[in-house]
Amino acid sequence: MVPEKEVEWFTRFSSLRRMQRVTAIMYRFIRHTRTKRVPYVAPKYIHDPISDEEISNAMLPIIRMTQSLHFVSLLRILQVPTTKIVPRSIAQLAPFVDKTNIIRVGGRLRNSCVAAETKNPILLPKSSTLTTLIIRHFHLNHFHAGPQLTSSLISSCYWIISSRSAIRYVVFRCVVCARHRASSIHPMMADLPSSRVTLCRPFLHVGIDFAGPLIIAEGRRKNARSIKCYLSIFVCMTIKAVHIEVVSDLSTSTFLAALQRFVARRGTPSDIYTDCGTNFKGAEQQLRHMMLDATAKTTYTNAILCKWHFNPPAAPHFGGLWEAAVKSTKYHLKRVIGTQRLTFEEMVTLTSRIEALLNSRPITPLSADPNDYRALTPGHFLIGHPMVEVPEKDVIDIPQNRLNRWELLRQMYQSLWKRWSTEYLSSLQRRTKWVDNQPNVKINDLVLINMPNQPPIHWKLGRIQQVHPRADGVVRVATVRTEHGTLTRPIVKLAILPPDN
Repeated sequence: MVPEKEVEWFTRFSSLRRMQRVTAIMYRFIRHTRTKRVPYVAPKYIHDPISDEEISNAMLPIIRMTQSLHFVSLLRILQVPTTKIVPRSIAQLAPFVDKTNIIRVGGRLRNSCVAAETKNPILLPKSSTLTTLIIRHFHLNHFHAGPQLTSSLISSCYWIISSRSAIRYVVFRCVVCARHRASSIHPMMADLPSSRVTLCRPFLHVGIDFAGPLIIAEGRRKNARSIKCYLSIFVCMTIKAVHIEVVSDLSTSTFLAALQRFVARRGTPSDIYTDCGTNFKGAEQQLRHMMLDATAKTTYTNAILCKWHFNPPAAPHFGGLWEAAVKSTKYHLKRVIGTQRLTFEEMVTLTSRIEALLNSRPITPLSADPNDYRALTPGHFLIGHPMVEVPEKDVIDIPQNRLNRWELLRQMYQSLWKRWSTEYLSSLQRRTKWVDNQPNVKINDLVLINMPNQPPIHWKLGRIQQVHPRADGVVRVATVRTEHGTLTRPIVKLAILPPDN
């Protein structure tokens, strides 16, 4: 048995070539010190570069040491004939000990024309430092060869037990290869927040996003110059109703004005969900400061009594509901406007009609009942029927005693929420993607940060500094430390690198 300190000596090397060179230098020194010369004269070769023969010979003691550690019983059986039987998994290889006291594979290729070391390759264990270094050596020296090519190259002189899994283990932990094939993590899709599945009035919980820029004309003149405008889109988290405001720029003050118009028409929201846009951040800070100002508090009471929720940076999928509303709005705008330039008033009118159209979209499919020809839409919760519905018969001149009772109207309104609970809510049950449980990232994991429009080899390198698990225990956001500071990113924007063992 080899002493433990010699085993630790193996782990000091990260490459096979360096281990061979150090071993060759050690053996040259030993050979030199054993040379007895009176008077002493240093041989000429002592300062010569290490030759290929010395490097090749240095592998023999390294292999013997590894085999003596991992094949103790096999070596004893082969060296001292006993009645003990070689394990069947190894007996199929017909192992034997050669004249240099190294275990080789006997095999069935004795009569072949291949090289001697290919006929009888050296037997190596699956898990050893030497095996790992040999696999890494062949993998790197052949331009990061894949597992199959690496296995073919190694088999010409070495026979590794369970070579396929051993080679795949080393190759798939190559950092360079991992950076080129980096892929993002996709944890299981989160449960819907309470604002999506709780009965409440429209626009009590609202998500906000901006779209644009859109090019409009400054006036009605023929040669009016072109200016930009943007759309501030408000989406109800409960019924998917849409409210659109046209704004002139993306500044904080402009957004606050749009928010005031929204509050005046739709009521004060209790929760606002947005991304980390600077205008949203500035508005949240400005409203928070207004809470401390008594005079401003009386002016902005309707806008400041709400809680702001920011999505992580670079995580648009956290706001899929309002991103879908932006997509639908652009879909209709592009097809209606074409190459025309509208004025500001015309753009406001057009977006209002698109808003009505979006609020008339069914949020549930039509039922199988032939008498039920109306699908549930956001408009039912806003005005009692779809926004673009055909006008109903005028009943203003019909006596009141012939109209339905108020309780019946109330019952009809409550039936809308019943349909919302039974039809729409159940449609949110399924996860359309990200259905598999993935292992959570851990602190100190080495990761690549997804950089848009760049190949994985150019992605930034970072280390997980802090994780932010949700209520279900799944980590979907993490704080990453890079050479330039710390970043907060969603897990889908990170790619884990294999650990360096």
